[in-house]
Amino acid sequence: MTLDIKRLPAQLGTLRMALIIGALIAALAAAFAGEEAARSGWNMIPTLVFPAITPLIFMVLLLDALMSRVWSSDAEGAERVRLRTIMKIDLLAAGLLLLAWLPFFLTLGNR
Repeated sequence: MTLDIKRLPAQLGTLRMALIIGALIAALAAAFAGEEAARSGWNMIPTLVFPAITPLIFMVLLLDALMSRVWSSDAEGAERVRLRTIMKIDLLAAGLLLLAWLPFFLTLGNR
């Protein structure tokens, strides 16, 4: 069994797809983070909310990749291919998230 793009959401699962979509949205929100935090209104979302939840999403992606690797060690055949693909997708999403937010967090560390 190979992963089919059309069936990818079903093969990955609902929660995992929500996690990956959340990571992609958080990565896109990095462009709007800015240096000054907004204390009211909709500008709080990219300047306060996303910087707070991004490390959580990052750690959950890494945990999911680790657990996929653990489960794939006992799996065989098509299930092993599925779990290894999940691990690669999780690591790719975590890398994208890291690249998108690293300048913002480095700026915070230099203050």
